[in-house]
Amino acid sequence: MHTIVAKIWLGMIALLISMSVTVASESPCDGLALRPGLPSSQQPFYGCVEKNAAMRAADEKFLAQVEQIGKTREQAAERAILRGWQFVRRGDMASAMRRFNQAWLLVPGNPDSLHGFAAVLASRDGNLLGAEVLFERAVSHPDAASMAWADYGRFMLIIGRTEEGIALLRKVLERDPKTPDVYMLLANGEYDRGDTAKACAYARKAMDRGDQLGAHLVSRFCGKTTPAETGSANR
Repeated sequence: MHTIVAKIWLGMIALLISMSVTVASESPCDGLALRPGLPSSQQPFYGCVEKNAAMRAADEKFLAQVEQIGKTREQAAERAILRGWQFVRRGDMASAMRRFNQAWLLVPGNPDSLHGFAAVLASRDGNLLGAEVLFERAVSHPDAASMAWADYGRFMLIIGRTEEGIALLRKVLERDPKTPDVYMLLANGEYDRGDTAKACAYARKAMDRGDQLGAHLVSRFCGKTTPAETGSANR
């Protein structure tokens, strides 16, 4: 009898250990549908590959260099993120991804890298599924920047999920109404869903703030009919 009970307990323990190993082995790349054939440095989280001794040594050397120049890991990560976005604006997605990965290595879990990863997957690979997963992870972080929310809203507008995009952009206004492009994006979103009054109001706010396209949006949206209204009139 005692032998049977002991075997049952051993089986339960083995099951719990197996479950814990499964949880621990979950990868941050799960659900991202990453583009095959790219080197690990060109994938979010370095492609979640198991690093060999040479890779680990390179990581350690990089982290040691950060300490040698008198920077904290947080400071170095911030600099890497800044450089990453500079490369995004230039269209150099390879360099951008390398910088976002460096920032992740410096400060694992930081939302700015997640934001950058999402932007690269969307613009370089057209990977809408992976981009949405990463945007969602980014804005779920308590320290997510307002621009992460704004770019997530922009992303939703681009892929045609207008209502969700507008909801995200309104959250940006609650967090920080000075976030760049938010009024411009809301103007476009409201116009696309057929609310010319709101589209015009947001366009005027964009113009009042001196946004680059503010005056253009006012001329486009104020006093104009929306695509929805035009379609209704033609029916």
